[in-house]
Amino acid sequence: MFPYLSLSFLPLLAAIATAHRPHIDDGTHTSMSNAWIWPDTIYARDYMMNFECPSLAIFTKVFINDTSPHTFNLGVPNITSIYDFRPTLWIVGKTLSIPEEYHKEQASKHNSASTEVPRFTPYIPQGFTTLEYPSEGSSLWHGGGESSVGISFYTYLSVNVTVEEPGDVWAIIQPTENRRARVFITLGHNEQRGDEDGESNQLDMEAWHSPTSWPRIGSKCEPWGI
Repeated sequence: MFPYLSLSFLPLLAAIATAHRPHIDDGTHTSMSNAWIWPDTIYARDYMMNFECPSLAIFTKVFINDTSPHTFNLGVPNITSIYDFRPTLWIVGKTLSIPEEYHKEQASKHNSASTEVPRFTPYIPQGFTTLEYPSEGSSLWHGGGESSVGISFYTYLSVNVTVEEPGDVWAIIQPTENRRARVFITLGHNEQRGDEDGESNQLDMEAWHSPTSWPRIGSKCEPWGI
């Protein structure tokens, strides 16, 4: 059972949702060299992605110019058929600070016996620090939305990223199954709507959050390699 938030939180969460600047992926950002670029880390933005067939990794990039933590949140629209769609978030850069808890988690994985099938990984050139954050198994499940237009969502992964010195950081969303799905990622601090280049309109946002689509959202694709 998912730990839904109480109704008393909904007005606050609706306000947060409407304050983010929305952008929808156009399907072309499939490598580090052509990643979608976050304009800055100042304003809060939602980047909404569609995974079709085949389900390819989606790349985003941001320049971080300070050493304070910046939080990436990952989640899905409120569509029951993709509640269990859990991609992996990869954080990549040359100036990343590796959290102490990350070292401990990796050591624990290496010391425990596992029969897990190796995950699919994005292509990353040598010379970069790479941090892997699977959303599968995460206990986080926070809801939010905008009731006036019927938009709601759930966040299931939150990752703090810090750099040792200013530099580019890639946030890569890698599916671990070949399936039609939708995922959003957020970044930024100030909840203030704007009118910036590429910002999605209300109709596109509502369509992205809608479960009505064909082929059916959440449906499996042909297995990889076929």
